[in-house]
Parts: sequence; structure tokens; C-alpha cells
Amino acid sequence: MRGADVSSDHHMIMTTLKLKLKKYPATNAVRKRYNVQTLQNKDVQGKFQISIANRFSALRDIIENKTDIEKHWQHTKNIWHETCEETMGKKKSDQKEWISAETIQKLNLRMTKKEIINASRTRASKAQAQKEYTEVDKDVKRSVRKDKKDFIDRLATQAEEAAGCGNLKELYSTTRKLAGKFQQTIKPIKDKDGNTLSSTEEQLKRWTEHFTTVLNRPPPDIPPDITPAEAELQINIEQPSKAEIKKAITALRKWKGCRA
Repeated sequence: MRGADVSSDHHMIMTTLKLKLKKYPATNAVRKRYNVQTLQNKDVQGKFQISIANRFSALRDIIENKTDIEKHWQHTKNIWHETCEETMGKKKSDQKEWISAETIQKLNLRMTKKEIINASRTRASKAQAQKEYTEVDKDVKRSVRKDKKDFIDRLATQAEEAAGCGNLKELYSTTRKLAGKFQQTIKPIKDKDGNTLSSTEEQLKRWTEHFTTVLNRPPPDIPPDITPAEAELQINIEQPSKAEIKKAITALRKWKGCRA
């Protein structure tokens, strides 16, 4: 696979496998997700504003002709979709949230340089193309390290602000994301028969039923043989102060910065 952009002078090998896949029922169409993160780039932002303004100015003439409301909505929806797809493009599923638009442009440039290497016919042209690719690759890695550091700094600032205003939920959520142990998944709550519960009242009743069953179990027939501890652990159960939280966040930011 000569076109693989893996920052190496070797070529990957690609093979074809034949698998027997399980058939799944058809699902609903996947909603389009656009890469709105590219709007952080001033050039892309200006291009988007100009494009949307020009398209809506053309739509204004159609509205003056007393167009049907359904056609008006369809024109408006098409304008947003066409503008977003033209300026931002679709969002990739494996794109990291901390990668900036400038880094994505540099990644695309590196991929172009890789294609030039593969298309080179002489040793001199290939050596020159390899030299240019190496420079672009170094620039990409510098940009990635900078994006990672800026992302860590932003998370640390958010955690400090949450600690300052007493928002413990936001503080713990941001701290887990900063530590790299953040996984927020929302799973449906079901009853004992496996039916999904949609209303809040039904979900609360199910949680009450679940914890009532778990916490009110009968004692075991054979009591556990637990050796008593030699000394009690000194555990501080008081809420940490703002200074302690800020000190811990600073230490975590330095540790993540060294790893990045």
C-alpha cells in the first residue's frame, strides 16, 4: 500500500480477506456531522460567513415571490448543508477533539507530499521529495505537541474555574478527562423484562428497586474470615480546599505535559 501516510520510508503491505459476516437488520440513516472545529480557523470562518451570506441573499429573492413555507424550509436546509459541506467538510469518527484546524491542514499537506514520493520516477526527484516530506512531518509533530499542550492547559483552567465556583460535578468530569480516564457513555435503563424505560419516574423507580434488592440481601451462611487490621488508616473525609485542588491540578497538568 504505497500511499499510506505513516511517516516512514517503508511501504505497508495490504491483503484481502474473505469473511462471513452476520446479517443485521437495517437501521436508520446516520445523521451528517460536520467538522465544526475547523471554524476556529479565521480563514475557514470568514469563508463560511461569506458563503452563507451569499446563499441567503439569493434566498431572499425567492421569499419575496411568496414561496410555500415547505419549499422555503427545504431551501433553507439545503443552504446550510451545502455551505457546511463546502467549507467544513464531514467530521471523521476517529478525529481527536484536541487537534486544531491548522494541524489538520498540515496533515493533508503531509499526505500530498507522500503521494509525490510515490509518484517519483528518478532517484534525485525521490530524494528531494523525501526531504520535503521530512520537513513537513517535523512541522506536523510540532503542531500536534502544541495542540496537546494547549488542550491540557484549557482543561486545567476549566477545572480551576469549576473549583473556584464550587461546581464539583464539572470539576471531577474535567479532572477525569485531564487524567485520560474519561469515558462518558449513556446506556438506556431497562426493567427486569428488558424493556427500555423512557420516563424519569419509571427510571427512578427502577433504580430504587435495584438498590433495594442489592443492599438487602440475606447474610451468608458461612461468615467471612477477615483478619482485623493492625492499625487504622488515616483517611481524611473532609472536602479538599481550593488551594489543594489547584495544587493537584497543577501537578497533573505538569505530568500530562511531560507525557505529551
